[in-house]
Amino acid sequence: MVRMSRGVLFVSDLHIGSSVAMIPDNLRVYDGVVVRPSKAQRWIKSKWQDMISDVKKITNGMDLITVFNGDLIDGDHHGTYQLVTADQTEQARMCIEIITPLVDMSSKTVFIRGTMSHVGREGRWDNLISRNFDNVETFGTGETSHWHADFEVDGVRFDVAHFSTQSGIARNSGNAINQLAAETEFSYYRNGKKPPHYAIRSHRHIYKTSGDNFFTEAIQTPAWQLGTSYVRSGANPNSLADIGAVLIICDNGKSEKIVFKHRPIVQKTIKI
Repeated sequence: MVRMSRGVLFVSDLHIGSSVAMIPDNLRVYDGVVVRPSKAQRWIKSKWQDMISDVKKITNGMDLITVFNGDLIDGDHHGTYQLVTADQTEQARMCIEIITPLVDMSSKTVFIRGTMSHVGREGRWDNLISRNFDNVETFGTGETSHWHADFEVDGVRFDVAHFSTQSGIARNSGNAINQLAAETEFSYYRNGKKPPHYAIRSHRHIYKTSGDNFFTEAIQTPAWQLGTSYVRSGANPNSLADIGAVLIICDNGKSEKIVFKHRPIVQKTIKI
């Protein structure tokens, strides 16, 4: 029998419901109002569809595990106006519609709970969405979503959670991801366990990696939401989100990392 590799795909921070994230085509909300996606939303959706197509080609015949690493919906938070609908039930329904093709091509899914301001106390909306699918990994707990996951796929070990820290100072931007790699690795040693090959985090919407600085490679995943008014009104309005996902191919303790990453189109400087 030919032995096949296995793929683990990490997607996070979809923030469905945000006006700068994906929405279904011709979304119908209350009172028969139809919301059509903006140019920016169509761009994100096209990259999402490209990613699914590319993953399908790369993992052709492989067992695929998809990890949804938190903040699947945007919620109704901080008084923001940047929502296509503030109805979180509708946001969850939209999310289920958008992620179902990816769930269907996966043999197994893992759902990690995100930020409570987005997905509710105890990650209720990430949890509710996870309950709509039959191929969800419970890790023997009976729960369909988790704050943290520690698992192994074909000899490759993963430590996964949503929240990640990052310095707002550009020259220090690599420090946090290296610190995560070191702290994760050392905590496993202290607990008498083999450290993971990968520590996966999300939340910051920018791709980062600690590379080979430590045994454990820490990865901060891209997102599927463009910069909000919170970002654009901040100290660095030039900061752009990375749009994409991370795929790890696992094969008998060895692994290959494939990063899907797109940068939004940068506006040209205007002469006045």
